Amino acid sequence: MKKEEILKYVTTKRAQPYRWVALEGLIAKYKLKRIVEIGIHKAWCPIHILSCPETKNIIEEYWGIDPYFSKAPCHVPSELDKQKVVWGDFRYEHALKYTMKFPQFRLLRLTSDKASRLFSSEYFDLIFIDGDHGHTCVRNDILNWSPLVRKGGFITGHDYTPVGKCRHNGVREVVDDIFGKENVIVTGIDSVWAYRKE
Repeated sequence: MKKEEILKYVTTKRAQPYRWVALEGLIAKYKLKRIVEIGIHKAWCPIHILSCPETKNIIEEYWGIDPYFSKAPCHVPSELDKQKVVWGDFRYEHALKYTMKFPQFRLLRLTSDKASRLFSSEYFDLIFIDGDHGHTCVRNDILNWSPLVRKGGFITGHDYTPVGKCRHNGVREVVDDIFGKENVIVTGIDSVWAYRKE
């Protein structure tokens, strides 16, 4: 299917187009049942996707992967030291409570590398990569998780921004290098990119 055909399912008329809106469009159109998100943080995507009327009854499994390393956001060094441990645990506990609300949602507190070894080949319909945005980590996530996506499924991610326009320059460079710029679908919604596996 051509990029233009896929793109019409990820457009939105919503006032605030967030990353989960692009994913909801793909999930609804292609009936994607098994999803994994690398870098789940506080579980914003699964909360919205599993609450969405168009997608909540399609999804059988939504896996969240995050090591919840103890990093606090933008604190001065002395505050960072004090809150290191608490911050990682807080985010994990916040996400964990949604496993009770949504039976399809499963959460693994593991690194992406370790978690990728737990699943069989072509297990997932869609992966969403939003973990560590450094070159090496993005490359490893794509290479480790791509074999776990079935043919016709989607490898997607966040922060596909023009080089030099964002602090996540590594994402676009690695994605273009692995899949070829001409094969990457740029959704136009919250810097979400997609590649359909053939």
